[in-house]
Parts: sequence; structure tokens; C-alpha cells
Amino acid sequence: MNEGVLGEPRAQDIRLYRKAAIAVVSTYLGLDEAFVEAVLLDQMDEYLEALAEVRERLKAEHYDDYLSLLAREVIVRYAATAAEGLAADPESPLARRRIMGDTGGFGFNDDVNAVVRLHEIFELLESPYAESEAEAILVTTKRQMCNYYNSVAYHLVRGPLLPVIIEVAEEYVHDDQLSAARVRELVIAAQ
Repeated sequence: MNEGVLGEPRAQDIRLYRKAAIAVVSTYLGLDEAFVEAVLLDQMDEYLEALAEVRERLKAEHYDDYLSLLAREVIVRYAATAAEGLAADPESPLARRRIMGDTGGFGFNDDVNAVVRLHEIFELLESPYAESEAEAILVTTKRQMCNYYNSVAYHLVRGPLLPVIIEVAEEYVHDDQLSAARVRELVIAAQ
């Protein structure tokens, strides 16, 4: 990969690995193929907007499935951040700095999206009448859940799914019409 003016990877290279990680981890975690297609086509906003009513219905009728969906989406967001260092030379300060918990170049947005989903997971436990001790426990629990989801994502990206993420990134460079079906083939072949 080429380097930018400051010796760090170019933003387009970082985005490539983020996209590959999101597609691979989403597939691995069993998110819909349409979700993966939206990632590959840079159409996530449109995808989420089109499914807003479906998601609300899922939340109302199958809350446990909805919570599972949110949890997997949190992991996917953190996977994107975990993949940013893949765009850097392994010996660069950037690659060494990209350890679990570092937010990365685009990581702030991932953190915001992850925390929004995590707040939604815990929304039924929140009360305006909660004592400060109960509120502190809930805040601590949320932080620990963020750390847990972040560590799961980091493990997947830097561990068992790393070869697949690299393969997807390489194929995407040569064919920007890479499909969710192809990503699924690569994930299955790696297992």
C-alpha cells in the first residue's frame, strides 16, 4: 500500500481494510447478505433507512433477536477499527499503535455507532429514578460490554479472520463489484 504525506497509510487504503473487515466479520457473525452487500457498495445509510420499519417490528415482536442483531453490529463496528492498522507497514509506528482500544483514524465514528447500539441494548434497564449507585453500575457495565465487544472484534480481525480479510481486500482492489456471496465463500472456505 502507498503511504500518505505523513508516512501513514492513505485514507483509501484504510477504508479498504475497514470495508473488508466489516464484510468478513458481518458474514462470519451471520448478518444478512443484504447488509454485506450494502457495506461493499457503500450504501449502509440507505440500507439502514430502508429497514428502519423492519427493525422496529423486530424490536417489538422478537426483542431477543433484535438484541442479538445490535450486539453483532457493535462487534462489526469495532472490527472496522481493528482493521485500520492492516493498511500500515507492520513496522510502522501506526501499526504498533493500533492495539485494542485505540480508536484509529475513523474509529471515533465506530465508537459512537457502537455506543448508540449499546445504549439501546440497555435501554430497558435505565430509569430516571435510579439511585446514583445503580446508575454507576449500569455505566460500568456498559463500558465493560464495549471493552468485551471490542476485544471480540480485535480477536476476529487479528486472528482467525485475518487471512480472509486480506483476501477480500485484495479481491476488492481488482474487482470493486465483489459480492456478498463471494465473501461468504471465502469465509466458509477458511473455516
